[in-house]
Amino acid sequence: RIGGATMSEADDTDVLSTLSFTISLLKVSLSVGRVVPGGLPGCAWPLLKAMFSASAAGDASGFFCLTQEKDELTLMMDQRCRAAFDEAGSVA
Repeated sequence: RIGGATMSEADDTDVLSTLSFTISLLKVSLSVGRVVPGGLPGCAWPLLKAMFSASAAGDASGFFCLTQEKDELTLMMDQRCRAAFDEAGSVA
């Protein structure tokens, strides 16, 4: 979370809070994965679903983050976004 929270505004999950940024603990489990260049075509649909799709309950909330490194993508996602990859695994 980026913001300028003061100590009186800090949440009980905040680990560090300054005027420039806040580091908070999440209360959910996250999955971490990687995609190498040759695996990108097979991951295109789950990547799009994880980034833009709502869950079956209609809740669009979720956590998804990707980082491009020199020779791969690193993904961090919650269970809703991970489900997109699990579903695609049966057809890939």
